[in-house]
Amino acid sequence: MKIVYYESRLAKLLLRGGYPTIMLFGFVLTKRPALDERSLRHEEIHAVQWRECFYAGGGAMLLLLWGGGFSWWLVLLPLLLYYVWYVTEWMVRFAGCFFNRGKKDVARAGHEAYRNVVMEREAYAREGDKDYPERRGWFAFLRYYRGVSENM
Repeated sequence: MKIVYYESRLAKLLLRGGYPTIMLFGFVLTKRPALDERSLRHEEIHAVQWRECFYAGGGAMLLLLWGGGFSWWLVLLPLLLYYVWYVTEWMVRFAGCFFNRGKKDVARAGHEAYRNVVMEREAYAREGDKDYPERRGWFAFLRYYRGVSENM
C-alpha cells in the first residue's frame, strides 16, 4: 500500500465521529495532514485484505461467467466483495451486541461490532508489527473467527 491521500475531501465527506481514515479500493484517504506508522500499517493490512478479496472475487467472477454467461453484477463482485463481507459481518455483530444489551445503547453496540469484525481484529492486533504485512498468510483474517494463537 503506497497511495495515501492526506486531508482528503472525500474522507471529510464520508467519515463521521472519531474515524479520521478509511481504506477504499486499496487507497487510503484521511482527514489528517499526516499519519503515524501504526495507522499506516493498520490501513495497509486492510489494503492487503481488500486485494485478497479482490482476487477471490475475480476468480469467482470468472467461474460464474464461464458457467452462466455475462451479467453486470459479476463485474462488480471483485471490487465489492471485501465491503459486502465487512458490512454483513458488522450488521450481524451489531445485532448481537444491540440485542444482548437490551436494546439500550446503539452507539456502544456499533463500536463494539466494529471492533469485532475479523478484518478490524487482525488490523488492530497486528498494526504494531512492522513486518506483518509482508509475512502474513493469505486470508489471515479468517483465523480471527476461531481466535488467534500467539505464534501467528
